Amino acid sequence: MKQTNEKQTKISNKPIKNFKCGTVSLAIWENENEAAGEAKVFNSCTISKQYYDEKTKTWKPSTSFNLMDLPKLTLLTQKAYEYIIFRDVPVNNAVDSD
Repeated sequence: MKQTNEKQTKISNKPIKNFKCGTVSLAIWENENEAAGEAKVFNSCTISKQYYDEKTKTWKPSTSFNLMDLPKLTLLTQKAYEYIIFRDVPVNNAVDSD
């Protein structure tokens, strides 16, 4: 049986941002966790792929990727990283300009 941490709650049940490349998609989630009596907000990502099932004539989710999906995964994870890093960050603290 899976236990849940009562102090960890999702801020929203919808992703804050979605990226899609073909049938591969990435969702960014915003979560909140209490640490040392202080609420901390953090992000997590989920990646999935849709495929068409000929038997049921429906689109189904998968977490299995083939060789042709790897460049898409690279692109989507880079976009997610940029979104999370640059979101609500003062310009002078975002990236060193060395």
